[in-house]
Amino acid sequence: MYETLIFAVFYISILFLFSSRSETRQAFVATWNVPSEVCSQKFNIEFDLKQFRIDSNKNTSFMGEEVVLFYEPLPGLYPKYLSNGSALNGGIPQRVPFDHHFQKVANDIDVLVPAKDFLGKGVIDWESWRPIFERNTYEPDKLIYINESKKLAKSLYPAWNSTMIGKMAEIMFEESARKLMEKTLMIARDLRPRGSWGFYGFPRCFNYEKDEDKCSKETMKFNDQLSWLFQASKSLYPSIYLSSKFPSPSSRQKRVQGILNETLRVHSRFSTSNTRMHAYSTYRYTDNDMFYSQEDLINSIGQSFDAGMDGVILWDSSKNFKSRADCQNVKDYLQFSLGPLVKKVIDFAEKCGAGLCSGHGKCVRNSWVKSTGLQLFLAHSVHVHVYDFENYECKCYKGWLGTQCNQPS
Repeated sequence: MYETLIFAVFYISILFLFSSRSETRQAFVATWNVPSEVCSQKFNIEFDLKQFRIDSNKNTSFMGEEVVLFYEPLPGLYPKYLSNGSALNGGIPQRVPFDHHFQKVANDIDVLVPAKDFLGKGVIDWESWRPIFERNTYEPDKLIYINESKKLAKSLYPAWNSTMIGKMAEIMFEESARKLMEKTLMIARDLRPRGSWGFYGFPRCFNYEKDEDKCSKETMKFNDQLSWLFQASKSLYPSIYLSSKFPSPSSRQKRVQGILNETLRVHSRFSTSNTRMHAYSTYRYTDNDMFYSQEDLINSIGQSFDAGMDGVILWDSSKNFKSRADCQNVKDYLQFSLGPLVKKVIDFAEKCGAGLCSGHGKCVRNSWVKSTGLQLFLAHSVHVHVYDFENYECKCYKGWLGTQCNQPS
């Protein structure tokens, strides 16, 4: 009896140790980050997201248990220049009252993310300036951050020449930007440790030219300089929004390809195996608000799965939900285009992860970058009850090894 008890305790201990070292997760997730609650509240139009396996906050609210998106100047006292030229919170990172900022970050999170066991995606959307000083010279509306930083440096070191002032402005700006962003993330992680915290739009690729399927070497260099940001993030949130100004579905597919490739590169260099990757997608072209074609849904959502992302976050603007017709149009598009495609991808991801990767890893398309978006999706078809995993390989979760993730590590 005593020996049996000892063996049982030993067996349970081994199981506990193994389970603590191993990891399971959903093969691919889609999260609704759309301000569509007005449709039910004002127009009595409901979106049935569950039938398409799309996760959403309770009552499809914009902030909730699945995803929280902070727009600037939240959380805290994000510095920026307004369109009228006036400074908000000092305008540049160097002028932020850091103690007040960090206290307000904590307060904002307590108010807007009240659940201490928050398990969702915590996303901070700060876009008015780039944390790499030189990158602000590429966009006319961001030159003010260069100029104001130089003015501040000149006021502190009036005898220095322009070269020295420029260098000091860069150092001061980047040190302050890092302090602001890095500690903001750490406060969020400390207060809501189970959330997947990160900044929207990182890493960036800036591949806006036709058929650019790679980031420039300069962009990759700038991203490498942001290693501290990727190391502090619990999830990467690259943006893969598409414009119809790209001349073809193929060119739009390559744009997404470049961003996802850079995300994979950054993740492999600077992130831990536990760091998630969720691509921020939408379902409208950014230049005209028309709904994506089926091919571009594939180029964004299907390609995100094939690349190895953990999921996509579907975003839309409140300006697209002003009337009953707006809500009905989105509901129809969800019902007949967006929703069925999302469900196909998630179903395939789940079947592939279970069948090919023993439930202990996710499927990643081998040589996905060589295919077009439409070709990528052919294997996802569920019109027949046979799933073809031939073009996929496994990326094992923590605690598992082997080509089929069936060997404990």
